[in-house]
Amino acid sequence: MVEEIECLADAFEFLQEWPNNRRGPIFDTAFRACQRAYDGQVPISVAREAFAGFARSAKILRTPLQL
Repeated sequence: MVEEIECLADAFEFLQEWPNNRRGPIFDTAFRACQRAYDGQVPISVAREAFAGFARSAKILRTPLQL
């Protein structure tokens, strides 16, 4: 199954549903970055990069299809 993350709310929902036993420091960094972006403390690009880093480390990142 492929899940598309389109916005910060999608990223939060995805991270909250991530299994506790598969969480770690990279997950924590992504979650904190999303929280800080939501609070306006960092640009959304910081959260996007942190989430992408988490997804790469979990081997779940797929690049968008090229049309």
